[in-house]
Amino acid sequence: MAINVSPTPPEAPRSAVLRRTIASPRTAAVREGACGSCVCRVLDGKVDIAFSETLEAEDIDDGYILGCQARAASERVVIEF
Repeated sequence: MAINVSPTPPEAPRSAVLRRTIASPRTAAVREGACGSCVCRVLDGKVDIAFSETLEAEDIDDGYILGCQARAASERVVIEF
């Protein structure tokens, strides 16, 4: 499922999803960046990643992020859960 959000930098993509009242598949996830339940992939746009205990460098290179730890770095971000 792809969700097109327009977070206000430096808002987290996950926060923008919740703000739009779209239920993400993992809305009850812990927000610490350690559990990995909010892993999603950036399809378009840019994000800054604050912390990732769960993802490997290859995952990040492939566009995967932790929705709870990423912050929008562009006006438009498209993520896929």
